[in-house]
Amino acid sequence: MVLVIGGHALAECYSSLTALPVSPAITPGQARRLIEENIAEPADEIVGLGGPEYLGALQRMTDLGLESGAVYDALHVLCAETASADELRTFNGTDFRRMPPEGSTDLVVL
Repeated sequence: MVLVIGGHALAECYSSLTALPVSPAITPGQARRLIEENIAEPADEIVGLGGPEYLGALQRMTDLGLESGAVYDALHVLCAETASADELRTFNGTDFRRMPPEGSTDLVVL
């Protein structure tokens, strides 16, 4: 199995880790190390998107009538499609079913 990560997912993970209401809090340095060691290093590919891809995600959102934070889910979908991933795996079936991947990428809800 090949592990592909959308580059923006690293930033989303950092945001979540450093905002967790735990004591002691996860420091920025700890969050960076956790992400590097557990996500970035094991990944076979980190997919970055450019301006045209971001605009394409916004168009998809517009076409589907979706708003707000769903755009971040759309970026995950677009990264999976860009990498020609076999599967996009998520625990968040409710949101991702509103914008399933196109082409050969299957949505797998865990």
